[in-house]
Amino acid sequence: MNNIKRIRENQNISQATLANQLGISQPTLSTWETEKYEPDLKSLIKLSQILHTTIDHILGETSENIILITKSEFETLKKAKNIIIEIEKNNPQIKNKVKIVDNHGKIYFK
Repeated sequence: MNNIKRIRENQNISQATLANQLGISQPTLSTWETEKYEPDLKSLIKLSQILHTTIDHILGETSENIILITKSEFETLKKAKNIIIEIEKNNPQIKNKVKIVDNHGKIYFK
């Protein structure tokens, strides 16, 4: 069982948007998601790049929710983590209550 639909929906990407990014029709993407047909290797590679995950994850070979990020995105996450650690250090009453919850780097309190 592949994870195309689940990954797409988790990332709030519409079927039409993903099909457009892949350069295929929406009905073709639908057949992949319902496993009536399977994407070719070139399409799998493009899917993995667009969805920032591995081909194994797309094909359901691993149940891990893997997201691939660039080095600059990783550095941004490290900086955010350090900011959270500093906030918690200076405000013990909120320890373990600060979380980054979206991909825009916003910090929210639980």
